[in-house]
Amino acid sequence: MNYSDIVELRWERHRGARLRELAKKYGVTMGHISRIASGEYYPDLGGPITGRKGGQGLTHCIHGHEYTPENTIVKIRTNGLKQRNCRQCKRVVDAARREKKRQLNDTN
Repeated sequence: MNYSDIVELRWERHRGARLRELAKKYGVTMGHISRIASGEYYPDLGGPITGRKGGQGLTHCIHGHEYTPENTIVKIRTNGLKQRNCRQCKRVVDAARREKKRQLNDTN
């Protein structure tokens, strides 16, 4: 990784990119990305970088679907915090779960 990669990586992490995505993109381990983001590696570039806390300010889910009132499920977690989920992603997961269950029933 060169200097410009490190700067770009830190900026992407600040904007909310996940460690796994960055590790895959730059071909390094998640631990390495974490140490870069925490400022442990390359301290001359500044202190710790963190993503958005709790997804605040995000306009799209991780699969690119927009958070609109029609496409957003809001849950209140047991700790009182709100959690947003994407309806389109839920439909895909539910369909895959039903298909897997149907295939298991067909083989028995």
